[in-house]
Amino acid sequence: MNYKKLVTNTWGQLETRGNIFEGYKSLWLSLNDKEESDLHIFKDESGHYHLAIKAPGLSKETIEDPRVNGLQISLSKYSFGDGNVYQFIDIKCSIQGFLHEFTEVVREVAHEILLEGKLPEKAVKKVIDNWISFWANQCKNILSEDEQIGLICELLFLKKLCELNFQKSLNTWKGPLGDKHDFNFTDWNIEVKGSRKKGRVHTINGIEQLQPNGNKNLGFVSFSISIDKNKSENSINLLKIIEELKNKYFDLNPDLVVQFNDLLSSYGYSPVYQNEYSKLNFEVNSSHFYIVDDEFPKLTLNMINQNLDTRVSKITYDISLEGLIGQDLDNINIGDFFY
Repeated sequence: MNYKKLVTNTWGQLETRGNIFEGYKSLWLSLNDKEESDLHIFKDESGHYHLAIKAPGLSKETIEDPRVNGLQISLSKYSFGDGNVYQFIDIKCSIQGFLHEFTEVVREVAHEILLEGKLPEKAVKKVIDNWISFWANQCKNILSEDEQIGLICELLFLKKLCELNFQKSLNTWKGPLGDKHDFNFTDWNIEVKGSRKKGRVHTINGIEQLQPNGNKNLGFVSFSISIDKNKSENSINLLKIIEELKNKYFDLNPDLVVQFNDLLSSYGYSPVYQNEYSKLNFEVNSSHFYIVDDEFPKLTLNMINQNLDTRVSKITYDISLEGLIGQDLDNINIGDFFY
């Protein structure tokens, strides 16, 4: 079958007859519905799901098991239909709850081998390395539109940092880790927000979000953004900005790939929904930088005369930056902050 047609429900249509001695009934993954290939998917007698990639002559040292719950990679010998036994790279999913993730992994491995022409062992390593940070987060839901906007805007600011020093940029991105502010530098913290509302209205979460941290200065980056239904030349979506950052800055450094994926996972992103993320496109209308000073609209703890009642657990409020003069982000020297 065409590998692009593989969906989670496909596994339920596979026959479970067979065993390690008699062979298994498999389904080929190829570039179309008629071709055969060296990529087989099948379900074994224990109900486990497999992608088996023919790999004669490959040594065990070439294959690295990710050692995560529900996913195993090994070299195994199987027979599929013709009675002959061959060696395969065997990627196995042993937990039903991870089947959605496993399906996406299989599709990506097939894409790398069949369309990109990569060697099986290199294709497997690339895809598994990209997925390892997200594997245990199968219960996470798709990000809402506003959450996608928030993440896109933080990634756009991260991109500016990468242009200066991509190796150090990820260490400054603290928002996904639960810090008070999105980016943390030596003398500055930066809060990044995106808004589709008229009047450049932003929602502030908590009375500490616009409170400077210690002796540090606080900057505020405001993106005005709109949904682009026509997918214009300048449109952007979550999948597009993530792939751009990976391809341009992180792919050649495995440690940076893992760090970037860990941060995305902490934010709530999962590549399980990457197809949906690619469909929702936005256009950035403008981006401005503000210094959070006495004239900047805000509500902070030191502005409240009385202590908050302990029964008040959360404060959320909106600010409007309409008419407030800020600097165009493209004209800011990021190096003045990034040190």
